[in-house]
Amino acid sequence: MNELNVRLLGFSRIDYDKRPIRKTLRQEITLVRGAARAKVGRSSPSGPGEYPGRSSGVLQRAIKSKVLRGGLAAVARPEKTARMGRYYYPAFLRHGVKKRNGKVLKPGLEARADYMVDALEERTAGATDALTQALQASLVPRK
Repeated sequence: MNELNVRLLGFSRIDYDKRPIRKTLRQEITLVRGAARAKVGRSSPSGPGEYPGRSSGVLQRAIKSKVLRGGLAAVARPEKTARMGRYYYPAFLRHGVKKRNGKVLKPGLEARADYMVDALEERTAGATDALTQALQASLVPRK
């Protein structure tokens, strides 16, 4: 989780307009979503530790983003869709699966790289700068 804290001196009371902040959050979370979709968009099979490959595009299209209700937080995540069937397989890709045959554990699906965390880390510096500028633009000082 990334957090932005700003200290402002010289104001007795600060009002701000949420619209520029929401707009910037929407733009930045869309860029994170796009980066995550690009990471899982490779059409070749994936191995352990690599980003998941794309065979049908279900995982790629399941990555959604939204600004939360208060307008000061945003989320990008793969959501469960009807095309995924019964199981939420992004969790299987992230953590891996071990098969049980009686009491002997056989190797199953090994964990893949976390494309969501890597996409967020790529955009952290740019998002922090953009949100700082949006916050400065939205301030309305009152004495």
